[in-house]
Amino acid sequence: MFRTRLSWALAIAGACVIVSLQTSSFAATVPVASFSLPAPSSVSFSTSAAFGPDGLIYAYDGLNVFKQNALNTGAFTKINTGTAGVAGSDAGPITFTSDGQKIVVSTATGGFDFSGNSNGLFLTLPAAGGAFTGPFNAKLANTLAFKPLQSSTVTNAANKLAVDFGNGDFGNPISGVAYYDLTDAGAGSMTASKTVIGNIPGASTDVAFDGAGHFYVGIGFGTNVGDIRKFDVSDLDNAYNTDTPLAFSDGTLINPGNGGNNSGAGIFVADGSVFAGSGSGGGLVVIGPDGNSKVYDLGKGFASIFYNPTNDEFAVTDFDGSVDIFHATDFIPEPAGIAFLACASLALLRRRGRRCA
Repeated sequence: MFRTRLSWALAIAGACVIVSLQTSSFAATVPVASFSLPAPSSVSFSTSAAFGPDGLIYAYDGLNVFKQNALNTGAFTKINTGTAGVAGSDAGPITFTSDGQKIVVSTATGGFDFSGNSNGLFLTLPAAGGAFTGPFNAKLANTLAFKPLQSSTVTNAANKLAVDFGNGDFGNPISGVAYYDLTDAGAGSMTASKTVIGNIPGASTDVAFDGAGHFYVGIGFGTNVGDIRKFDVSDLDNAYNTDTPLAFSDGTLINPGNGGNNSGAGIFVADGSVFAGSGSGGGLVVIGPDGNSKVYDLGKGFASIFYNPTNDEFAVTDFDGSVDIFHATDFIPEPAGIAFLACASLALLRRRGRRCA
């Protein structure tokens, strides 16, 4: 729910030859660290996680929020004083408000509460820990991913959340993106949402903002699986202000011929490069500013990713809660048409975690 300050670097793309515009698959570098998230709660199927402004991981198990004790370690401490007031949760996304003062979690599709009583709810928690506020009714079931709005002209932009939602129909999935206003969340209320992108042809997945005023959303399930489109935030603002949602086709397709790469497991943006988790294939898709892309095998059965700009790292999680940490700069594709003649043994350098200078 997608954070985006990363100095441009050139990652090794091939055995010192000119790079093709075609997508290629590569083995991943050795992880910086490996550990596990806290186990899911009694009402949840899984545990979700995200990096906080302090560079540490915060995990949500459906009832509780845990803070990582130290960078790249598997020790976590619960920071909420009372459990989330929901009957069941799919441990939906966790994120921070843009000022870093509040944690926001979503109950997603309801977990073990199949009645739907806990579907699509938000709760907030002070970043330092304490009591939950809410839940607030999001009014849209299947809330999947959200991030605080950036680079926007919408009133109270710092308190807006971009929320990815769907209709829950696996036979004919249709989804969209809505803005919610959390301005009054502390007072126990929430402004109604407005849809800004409608009728996405498939189950949309994660959302992300970059620092240049762009917004990204992908499709993780359906005929158009793997498509990722970029929108100008100003266009989303206009859709919000005029109550006229954009179509998915109004955005720029940034990965034509994607080969079905699943973008359903996280998206983040780093200096023009878009990172998308390939959940069904256990991989990572990285699309450079020029459209040159690579697919890395991260060795996960269902890889989900999230980025840590504070330490220039990203985490890759599996459904079982296992986590691998990698350096983000090692995965950015080199610009097409540039030869790297200094690297004689690419495989050896990768194993040692080095890059071409």
